[in-house]
Amino acid sequence: MSLLERDIDFNFLIIILKITQADIATDCEMVLQ
Repeated sequence: MSLLERDIDFNFLIIILKITQADIATDCEMVLQ
């Protein structure tokens, strides 16, 4: 596995985490309303 591939995988994980956090925040806002 090349360093570049690992870097791309890492960036992909960060993107997924950000999307997941945004979804959780949206769900919490809906519950609070």
